[in-house]
Amino acid sequence: MKKIPQRKCVGCHQMFDKSVLLRVFKDKSGQGRSAYICNSASCIEQARKTKGIERSLKQAISIDLYENLFKNMLGG
Repeated sequence: MKKIPQRKCVGCHQMFDKSVLLRVFKDKSGQGRSAYICNSASCIEQARKTKGIERSLKQAISIDLYENLFKNMLGG
């Protein structure tokens, strides 16, 4: 039986299987630093309020990123 990697959501701070979380990259290549977040509006909003993604990526984040996360959550 293969072990499934676990990651912590930057919004609710709970551990989930890596495959069920959304991954936010620091750069467009998909390499290096990244953050994981649940696919729920409450977690995205909590991460925006507490600047969880900014802290994880060690970089300022634009409002457009949060809008894109909400669109992705809604399936758009």
